[in-house]
Order: sequence, then C-alpha cells, then structure tokens
Amino acid sequence: MGIAAPRILIVDDKQEHGEAIVRKLWKMGHASLFVEYDQQRLMDGEYGPFEGVRLIFMDLDLAGEGRIGDGSRAYADVQAVVETILGQGNGPWALVTWTRHADHAEQLWDHLQDRLPEHLRPLSSHVMDKENLLADGGAADLTDELGTILAHEDAVKCLLNWESGVLNSANEVIAELVKVAATLDGDSGENLGALLYELARAEVGKTIDQHADRSLPLYRVLTALLSDRLGSGVPEGKNACSSDYVKELEDVGLTDWKRRINTMINLEICTEVGEIKTSPGVLTELPAREEVQVLGGLDSDDKAGKFIRRHFLCLQKSVKSPRKKAISSQCELLLMDVTPPCDHAQRKAVWRRFVVTCRVPIDHIEHVWAVDFKTDANQVGRLKGEYLKVSPEFMDDAGGFVLLVNANLQLTLPEDHLEKLGQPKYRVREAMLADWMGWLGRHATRLGHVWLSTS
Repeated sequence: MGIAAPRILIVDDKQEHGEAIVRKLWKMGHASLFVEYDQQRLMDGEYGPFEGVRLIFMDLDLAGEGRIGDGSRAYADVQAVVETILGQGNGPWALVTWTRHADHAEQLWDHLQDRLPEHLRPLSSHVMDKENLLADGGAADLTDELGTILAHEDAVKCLLNWESGVLNSANEVIAELVKVAATLDGDSGENLGALLYELARAEVGKTIDQHADRSLPLYRVLTALLSDRLGSGVPEGKNACSSDYVKELEDVGLTDWKRRINTMINLEICTEVGEIKTSPGVLTELPAREEVQVLGGLDSDDKAGKFIRRHFLCLQKSVKSPRKKAISSQCELLLMDVTPPCDHAQRKAVWRRFVVTCRVPIDHIEHVWAVDFKTDANQVGRLKGEYLKVSPEFMDDAGGFVLLVNANLQLTLPEDHLEKLGQPKYRVREAMLADWMGWLGRHATRLGHVWLSTS
C-alpha cells in the first residue's frame, strides 16, 4: 500500500487520541497508521488486511463507554479488530494496551491467546498509560518504551533483523539502478524505464513483446540482484543470530515441521483456480479423460491404477490385489513442464516438453522403494530403477507426500494444445528444478552399454 506498509498501527475510537500518538511516532521516524474504530468501516474493508505489522497500540475501551465491566465485550471487540486488520501472512507482532483500564490487560492477553488463530496471536504484551502517552512531554519516554518492546531477545530477533536486511538490500538495488539510469543523457524517467526494459528482456529474450505486463520477468531479475546483495551481507554485533536462539530441539516430533519446511524451500502449492498456465517446473493435473489417449490409454481409473503400479510403485508379493488397487488409487498422476526456459525466451519452443510425475502419500512411501523379491522386503532408500527420482517429503492440506518422477515417461504437447492441461497444482522451485533438469538431461543423453548376464 503506497510507499510501504505501516509497521505500527494505533487503534482507537477517538480520532484525537489516535492521531496524537501517530504524530509522535512519525516525528520519531516510525511508519505508523491510525485505525479509527468503527464496526461498519472495518466490515467494509477500509483498513487492511495489513501484513508486516510489528506493533499495535490498542485502546481497550473501543466502544467508548468509559467503563468495560467484566471486560468480556471489550476483549471480543479487540479480537474482532485483530482478525480484521491483520492478514494471514502478517507474522510476529507485539501488543501495547494503552488504556485507562490497565487492570484488564492480563485478561485481554489470555483472551487473545485462547481465541485468536495461532498465526495471529501477539508475541508479547505491554501496558502503557494512555494519559502519559498523550502528554506533550512524553516523546522521550515513548522512545525508551518502544526500544524495550521491540528489542526481542529471542529467535524472533533473527527474523526481524533479516527482514530489515531485505528492506535495506532492496533499497540499495533500487538506488544503484537509478544511478545507472542517470548516466545516460535525456529524461531520467524514460532512461529508467529503458533500463528496466533491458533487464526484463534479458530474462525472457525475444518473447518480451508478448508480455503486456512485464512485472514477472522484471521481478525475476531484480530478485536475483536482491538475493545476491542480501547473501553477501553478514550481520554483525547486535544484529547477529545468537546460538542461544538458533539451536536444536531434542525429543520432540519435528517430522511435520520438516515436511512443511521442505515445501517452503522447494515447492510452491498453487491454490488459485483460473486460467490454465504452465511454465518450467509447474505440475498440472492430467488432461480430461477424452484427451489422455496420448498418455497410453489412461482413459479409466483402472488403467491409471495399473499405470501407476507398473511405472512408479514397487509392491511386495504379500500385498494382495484389492490392497494394491487401493494403494494406487490414492496416488495421483501429474505432468511436470520441463521445457528449457531459454527455449521460450528465444521463441524456439514449438512443442512443450513434460515428464509424468506421481504424487505418492506418505502413508504409502514404503511402496516407493525397491523390493528384494527373495525376502519380499523393502530396500528403503533404493528405487526400483535409475529412471526414477524421488523428491524430499512435502506437506499440503491433504497431508504428507513425495513426488516420484519417471524419466522414461516424457512427452511433448504443441503450444496450441496447452489449454487441454488440467489445473496447476504445484510448482517446483528453482534450485530443485535445476537439479531435476540436470538429472533428466543426463538420463536422456547417456550412452549406456550392452552386457550379458551370467547368472
């Protein structure tokens, strides 16, 4: 929203009170916004949802009645405001209860911890006297209080320091680009636009004219510059991450945590349903039944199950037929776009290349591994063929899973047939996609050798 999202919100039903504290905060150099409490304006979406808010000054008597009784209604009002003005991805924030009813601050904290969704709960709670805060001479005291509130002596400090580093690095990249544009004669605005055009063109090549909105290719290049700038900076002194904060937990179940982190690092979950688009690394649902003849007659659930069991799973002899069908029915076939990005940038791609991939629930991961048919035992960690590659363990709303790629199952579709694809479901992020593309390339170009078995 505008130049930057507000980092501090002040919520009050009295405009003169809220704006007074906002003026003080701005004079101190803190980006802040007054949110005037009004149920209708909040319901109409006039405020938020905001993301990146780190501090909220909250008046407890939002109804403006001067008395709050047992506090239950006041606590519910505060809860409703928080759920309205903070977005799902806001992150950690501290609550400052600035009120004449300071004796209710502890009960408010307990209410919010019990009733708010976990990702919206305040990280800490503080009480400040409203009268002193509004007094003309309170600026120095306010500076000290803010320093105390925001000086997180825990792991959150590491994240907030990184966040600050991202903002500083982004500013450095922008400033440097403006300096480069200023070295050319002529209108500075036009020069900057031409510089951004060249950056976007470097990303997508000859296809630049197909992009009416050039944000995506431009952002990719700028993100690479930002990542390099951020990665070269090493926090020092008070900004360093202490080993007291970043340390291993013992004797706790971290399995789901690790699957979710794997997903954050290596896989994007596509949630929006709309126009079907694909790009390198995107995994789409299979085309509709009438379009899948190209995939070898997968025009029924029974045939799809046999295909999965033959090309992806390795089932023990002890697993009986009904169970085999039940296992494969819970797996899902996907198509992953593995067309080289440069082919699109230079308008070389007439056909789009895909590799068939199978989503296997964690409950059936034992059937991903090869089977020693002499003992009928799984060989954990070993796939049944070099043409298979398995992903790390991921997690989405349906549960844990792995992606199993079969390099022998590659196909191409002409560009004008892409609308027949199913909806995008996942996108493999850049680092893992590069690893998989390298593996697919080596698989396709390997020479192999002929040999005679003596066994």
